[in-house]
This record gives sequence, structure tokens and C-alpha cells, in this order.
Amino acid sequence: MTPEELFEKKKALRSFLLKKRENLSSSRRNLAHKELFERLSVELFVFKNVLSFVPFRGEIDLTKINQVLCTDGKLHLPKVSEDSITIYQIRSLEGLKKSSLGIYEPLETHAIKSNPDSIDCILVPALGFDNNYHRLGYGKGHYDRFLKDYNGTTIGIGYKEQLFHDFLPLGDHDISLNRLLLF
Repeated sequence: MTPEELFEKKKALRSFLLKKRENLSSSRRNLAHKELFERLSVELFVFKNVLSFVPFRGEIDLTKINQVLCTDGKLHLPKVSEDSITIYQIRSLEGLKKSSLGIYEPLETHAIKSNPDSIDCILVPALGFDNNYHRLGYGKGHYDRFLKDYNGTTIGIGYKEQLFHDFLPLGDHDISLNRLLLF
């Protein structure tokens, strides 16, 4: 597949998966959020530092689990700048501000810059996932660049409806995850 064909295929899949996620009912979302909290409360207990995310454009809501991680001093959140991600330890979820991309990110005055090597688990968002732990993000490559040299645990987090049963198209830069937890 040529780079142009790969780009067009990913673009079409992004549109399809975004619409599929947007069409989830509120009752389906609420059930998923409840299951996520119950499962992650147990799963994340063993980790010292967890890089999570604040939901964006209909992503699964991690607010309750982020609050628990924050209370335990384990919560780290990303801040996107140009082509990279910088990590900050969060002391309060009140210290977040909406970025120009529409993503809630840490205010540098309310957070502590983290060493990426201290993160032992990353919860990774996406538009879609496949059974081989590949993900399809929004197309900017921020997570792929960040995960390229990461050696800890990576967990794709989302709704069950985000599982793409065929193989997602992959480029050379796409990074696989260690596992998926879909609710």
C-alpha cells in the first residue's frame, strides 16, 4: 500500500469510527464508565505512576478513576506541544485548562513536570483498536512518537464498540500496545 493509499484508508476509518463512537447512547456510555471504574480501580493498584488522559470528543470518561489516581499521587497527564507530549504529575483536577486543540491539559503552574521514565503504565486513547493491540488515533502521531521508546505497560482504553475486527492499516511509525481494556 502506498503512503497515499494508507493515508486515505486511515482517513476513512477515522470518520467511520468517530461516527460510531458519537452514536453510543448515554445509557451505554454510563454502563461502560461504571465497568471501567470497577475494573481499573483494581488493575491500576499495582502501578506507581500512571499516565492517563482526559476524555476528548466522546472518548470514554476516566474522570472518576483519574480522581482516585490523583488522590493516591499516581496521576500524570499529557500536554501536547508541537510534535511532542510532555508529562505532568497532577495534584488536583482543578488545575486543567482547555488547549487550542480542545483537550484539557495540565496548567504548568498547578502541576509538576514528570520524567517519562518514571511512568510505569500508560492508558492510551484512540478512535479504534484491533485484536493485535494496534490503535488508530486522530492522525497527528503524538502517542506513537511518545511510545516509540517507552518500555512500561501500555493499555488501550475505550468502548467495546471501538474494536475493529479487521486489521487496522499500519504505517512504519505505528506503535502497538501491550493490551486492551474495552468496556
